[in-house]
Amino acid sequence: MSEVIPEAKASAAQDDDFRDIPCPFCSGKHTAVMSLFGGNAGEVLMHCGDCGTAFHWIKWQGKLPPHP
Repeated sequence: MSEVIPEAKASAAQDDDFRDIPCPFCSGKHTAVMSLFGGNAGEVLMHCGDCGTAFHWIKWQGKLPPHP
């Protein structure tokens, strides 16, 4: 299994967009960034410390821009 990249983890730890992201498999809250880019530039590769699963998270998921 891939390890968490220290630079990505340090950068993401300071970014509010990557806090409190639940695991889609077990709903665990102990998730960490593995890579700031997943399958495309709009995804982040995450790892769940609770169930050990890696998953893609869409950047800005659930944070839609305000309506005019």
